[in-house]
Amino acid sequence: KEGFEGITQDNELPNCWTATNLGSKTFIHVLDPSEYFLAKSGTKVGRFFNDCNDKFTSPSFELLAGNNYAFTFWYITDGYNGWNNLQARVRNINDLSINQIIGTPVITPTNEAHKQYIGYFTPTADGDYKFDIECLSGYNANYLLIDDIELSSNNCTMPENLTLSNITETSADLSWDEMGSASEWRVKYSNDGVTWQTQTATTNTNFIITGLIQAS
Repeated sequence: KEGFEGITQDNELPNCWTATNLGSKTFIHVLDPSEYFLAKSGTKVGRFFNDCNDKFTSPSFELLAGNNYAFTFWYITDGYNGWNNLQARVRNINDLSINQIIGTPVITPTNEAHKQYIGYFTPTADGDYKFDIECLSGYNANYLLIDDIELSSNNCTMPENLTLSNITETSADLSWDEMGSASEWRVKYSNDGVTWQTQTATTNTNFIITGLIQAS
């Protein structure tokens, strides 16, 4: 998992990461309390700036043919309409014919709360692969931030576009978009971030969490 927390100064990339136009169209920020940027966790973030057609690139990972992988990251925007496209790509560094978009590209994102991008990938050949987070924007754009990037082995499908509604002091309704075909869903939640409960939902893409405790 990469959340940029190991860096010590602005525009310092994590080990083996690269970025195009670093310092002019892409940035790494060490945030202080006065910053209006919002990290998903910690105090460091990656940033795309206006009029960009740029990318952050991961280190190489040795992946095995037939295994399922999930490449994920969190993103948030300034809410402006200048963001044209955000997407992830995977490529084999020794076989240039393997170069593909994974997940669903986000067109004109304007979310001012963090959302997760999920890209699934099943290699057809063993090899060393890199992942790109690519962004295209116009002039009316100030920041699109990325954080908490992760590559994991994934043998179960993950939901997309998780939303909460009908929130009360003791309950909340969850709904999500299905990726692939699932026979059941598991919902994990906690009142205090320490003790977790897991419940099995039905094949429906919604679930009501009960027994919540209002924060003091």
